[in-house]
Amino acid sequence: MMNRHSPSTTGESLTEVAADLRDAALAFFPEATSLQPVPSSDDLARVEDGSGTWCVRRWPAGIPAARVRFVHAVLLEARRAGLRVVPGVAETSTGERRDVIAAGGRLYDAQGWLPGRPLGRTVVETALSGTRVNLPGTLPPVPLQDLIETVARFHVASEPLALRVDAPRAPLSAVAAAVWRSWSGHRERLRAAASRNPPVQRWIRVGERALPAAGAALEAAPDQWTGMPVVGHHDLWPAHVLFSRRDDDERLTGLVDVSDLAAGSPLLDLAHLVAHFGGWSPDAAEAALGTYGAIRALTPEERRLLPAVVALDLVAEAGWLLVVANERRGREDPPVSSALRTGAEALLASLEAVTPVVLRGEDKSMPGVRKWVHRPRPEAGRPAATRGPGGRAGQRSGSSPGPAHPSRDRSTPVAPSSPRRPRKPDPT
Repeated sequence: MMNRHSPSTTGESLTEVAADLRDAALAFFPEATSLQPVPSSDDLARVEDGSGTWCVRRWPAGIPAARVRFVHAVLLEARRAGLRVVPGVAETSTGERRDVIAAGGRLYDAQGWLPGRPLGRTVVETALSGTRVNLPGTLPPVPLQDLIETVARFHVASEPLALRVDAPRAPLSAVAAAVWRSWSGHRERLRAAASRNPPVQRWIRVGERALPAAGAALEAAPDQWTGMPVVGHHDLWPAHVLFSRRDDDERLTGLVDVSDLAAGSPLLDLAHLVAHFGGWSPDAAEAALGTYGAIRALTPEERRLLPAVVALDLVAEAGWLLVVANERRGREDPPVSSALRTGAEALLASLEAVTPVVLRGEDKSMPGVRKWVHRPRPEAGRPAATRGPGGRAGQRSGSSPGPAHPSRDRSTPVAPSSPRRPRKPDPT
């Protein structure tokens, strides 16, 4: 039975918090001094008591308690490893962990409230169904490096937990299947708008090329296709990353919205770090791989396959934003914002940029950028070499080499078999 005593806070703030969240918050923190809604989500409440500030969450319907407890185990392990940017799990005054509350067919938990704010302009977008829509953004180089290093450390700390039998699993094979299903569903919903909507036409055209190539490349790498060596965040967006200013620098202070934690490939989080925080480019990908790899080593195959995973993510996410932007809206519905259209265009541009890289990894006949090879200075009287290996022009001595991009592997992948070509539900 939930404790129904009221905290010593204003009646106004109590009425702004849903009744079930209020009851859960007071069950966790019967001596609460403040209870407030969280503007960005109807499923969260901010609670203060003598022990600190906390966030009480209402989990989606159908989530088993074992999953919530697994999330708690990962957060506790990460904090033991020194990662204070992930939320702690609420404890009682005697030091016991507060468990999950079940009421009305839903689950509730309490985690530490993390300081900070997302960088840049934060716009809360929702679909007509009420589903929150995440938008891409851009981080300055130093905060982005801080974020990538933190994700790498989180993966190192989570490796033992990825082996647990109760760990939720998200192998690349399942991710690819879900993307195929979403591609099919989004394309069906956008079909009517395609004839008069150039962005939708571009998304369909590039998706038809990117999806088969990306799926084939991943399926041809069995260790990556089914491997799940780390527990990943799997929902990295600018709105889920908090920063605070310290000594004129923005420092990472929070990784939030950890409900999608699952065992999987590190490439899933790396793809988000590239695609959602500045967009795809070879330089951005190489910088992310280098920063991450300095803390947690990546295999050559993992580096090579990053473009394929980025392409999968962008097909699904760009399609979702286009669906939301093209929903039929009545007079009383809010209009489509410029931020939503800009976000869809940014993801689509990244998808168009990464697709040729994925295709080059599939086709031996397509030329690729070769790494610079140092050649000794020619002997007197002999002309300097102007061609690189295979007769292609090499880079001049002294110039910086092009990125050794992971997609330059020349092996021909096996096309995915038809049973593995999933259909797609809408991400909700």
